[in-house]
Amino acid sequence: MNKLLPSLLVASAITTLPAISMADDTHGKRYAALDIGFMTVEDESGSSTSEADITHVVGRVGGYLNDNLALEARLGTGVTDDSVDEGGTEVDVSLRYLVGAYLRAGAKVGDTAFPYLLLGFTRADVEKESLVDSSTQAETDVSYGVGVDFNLSGLALAVEYANLVDKDDAVYSGFSIGLKSTF
Repeated sequence: MNKLLPSLLVASAITTLPAISMADDTHGKRYAALDIGFMTVEDESGSSTSEADITHVVGRVGGYLNDNLALEARLGTGVTDDSVDEGGTEVDVSLRYLVGAYLRAGAKVGDTAFPYLLLGFTRADVEKESLVDSSTQAETDVSYGVGVDFNLSGLALAVEYANLVDKDDAVYSGFSIGLKSTF
């Protein structure tokens, strides 16, 4: 039941997506962004917990439904990987991809800042590779976070923390920073 409400919110927001393309006056502004993220991948399976720190890039596109709500899609991939010790074996952990759909709800603070809450779904695929074995683990989960867009001249600086996946002994979360352009 606790995952039903976010599912309904995202589903109802997605059904209003055609309204984005028809509203071009004060609402309906679209945006594109490029972020660099610093994700921690925690694996609590097995006898010990391992944490890998992965740098990734994410492209974002979205549109405002009104002054306070926006729908957004993301696609990203890992740039760096990390090595962790799992039971005496060195394992390389890398992010193959992440994809997601989100609802951003916020409010303008003057002309310079737009703090927001993020709610949606993320699918992330992480690969683990050692000298003797290789495996991938793809997880989909409800995602949530907080962020702020700071308006600069013609661009916005976006800073965000998000918990992307918290499922089946795997937690993917972290900070990102990027630039956003509205069109």
